[in-house]
Amino acid sequence: MDKPLRILAVVNVPWDPRLGAARVWIELAEEWRKAGHHVEKFCLTDAFPEPAPSPAVAAIRLLRFPFRAARFIRENSERFDVVDALVGTLPFSKKSLGFGGL
Repeated sequence: MDKPLRILAVVNVPWDPRLGAARVWIELAEEWRKAGHHVEKFCLTDAFPEPAPSPAVAAIRLLRFPFRAARFIRENSERFDVVDALVGTLPFSKKSLGFGGL
């Protein structure tokens, strides 16, 4: 490997190893790190740090998550070579995100 990749993992669930989808991504991130890459994550609790006060608010947050993730990527696009997102969590083009990586 010439240079370690700077990878951003994007998931619309809390980064909690007890949860199925998150656990897969956490293990994947660990493997990438073992391979020498730098990995960061943007998850539901990064987008919305405070607990949802009701199930309705939690549902609205899931709908708003892609826009928070997109804003994070636009503001930090130069920090990453790769953005790997859970299917459906980032429905925007690389161009609209200002992202030139993979």
